[in-house]
Amino acid sequence: MIEGNETVTFFEHKDDFLVATWQAHLQDIEGNAIQQLFADQLKDRTGPTPKIKKPFLYYYYVPYGNTVHRSGRIDVDGKYTETGYKSVNGDVTHSFGTISLVLPNEIRQGNVTIPKN
Repeated sequence: MIEGNETVTFFEHKDDFLVATWQAHLQDIEGNAIQQLFADQLKDRTGPTPKIKKPFLYYYYVPYGNTVHRSGRIDVDGKYTETGYKSVNGDVTHSFGTISLVLPNEIRQGNVTIPKN
């Protein structure tokens, strides 16, 4: 997860919980957060940067003003492809593609049940 274009957190699924296992901060340099992550241009790390060994998805959301949703795929070499975009400003909506959090041909290993109080 990249939050506020300044903090990068790596989560792992352990014992039915998402656990933050690594964190770093982005440097105040030119370029986007994904490029900095793949170029290992980070500071204040909690350990070695995790190796990215398979493609993953990204989801970007700006909830204020002109609401924006973006999603796409990031390959192991850092190349990213936007697969969906939606922008809402009042009654005007612009969009293309599909906002998705599932990789093509992905088979999920299981479902996580959220207990109800």
